[in-house]
Amino acid sequence: MKTLCTNCDQRLDIPEELAGQTVECPVCNTSLVVPEMAATQSLIPQAQATESRADAPQKKVPRAKPSMRSYDATPKKSKLPIGTFLIAAFAGLVMLAVIVARFGEGFSRSFPILNEVLDDGYLAGPSAAEKASIRNEILSINSSLRLNEIGANTVQQQIVSRQTATVEMAGLLARALGATQSDVASILSSMRLDDISNETVYQQNALRSSYLVKMLGLASEAAGASSSQTGSIESKMRLNEISADTVFQQIAIRQTAVVEMSGVLSLSMGASSSSVNSKLSAMNLDDIRNETVNQQIALRMSYFASMLYLGAEASGVDGTAIRRVQSDINLREISADTVYQQMAIRVSGGKDALELIVRSIVD
Repeated sequence: MKTLCTNCDQRLDIPEELAGQTVECPVCNTSLVVPEMAATQSLIPQAQATESRADAPQKKVPRAKPSMRSYDATPKKSKLPIGTFLIAAFAGLVMLAVIVARFGEGFSRSFPILNEVLDDGYLAGPSAAEKASIRNEILSINSSLRLNEIGANTVQQQIVSRQTATVEMAGLLARALGATQSDVASILSSMRLDDISNETVYQQNALRSSYLVKMLGLASEAAGASSSQTGSIESKMRLNEISADTVFQQIAIRQTAVVEMSGVLSLSMGASSSSVNSKLSAMNLDDIRNETVNQQIALRMSYFASMLYLGAEASGVDGTAIRRVQSDINLREISADTVYQQMAIRVSGGKDALELIVRSIVD
């Protein structure tokens, strides 16, 4: 009898006596039950039709690609509802604000960029309480300076008083930029302790110049400068001091370091390297015309303030306020009869420039 394989449609010739029994297809090895005679007869026309189709030309049918769904055992992630996402994002921002508020000082020193322009000033910076404290200390420094100058009998004593105020104002800038109050207090305490052994106003001036370098270095690092940058300036200063024969030469060397450190500070606050280098080159050029060490000192005191103005401008201090301070210093210099009077006025200019930057942060 003739029948078809139920799996591969192969036509099979099977002896009649095997009807009703299970046999194996010789082509695909599929087991199938041999149908009874009546069922076989009904399959013969179908087999003939199949033969006819096999003889006809066949079109190629592209094989269907297997569905990836049946092979992908990885469960798909469910989509997060937008409301849940917004709540999670808000919670994250609140948590960040709490961390910054709690550990703000450490964040300021390690990541100065976190303090960048959150309002119209250079930094959002210190907390409201710290800002209030710094504002009060600005008033205290200026008040003490006025009192000290009442008792000053010479212009040299005036210079010392103003240098002291300048170091203290640099300390406030360091705090406003993120330095700790204890670090600032440590430098001021050391300066007062070292001052005990000084016998002349010139030695006092030299001491304050040295500590101004230290305080500006602290402020620079708080603003983002590396310790290697600030340390190299201090090292060069100490090396140059070995050849100093007089206290005036010592002051000139230290005032050079003051200008260089204020340049690093201005760079850290956003001033361009070309503008800072231009100031240093101009100072070296102007220095050629100086005939005395005191003229050199006066020149450096002038460039100290000038360098700070670069940092003030870069940090967003109002240009009108900067020009007002510059004009005031220039106007006062018209009445200066001696190089020492020039020094006194220019020291004030440096202190006023520092105060301008501090106020832009804390006001």
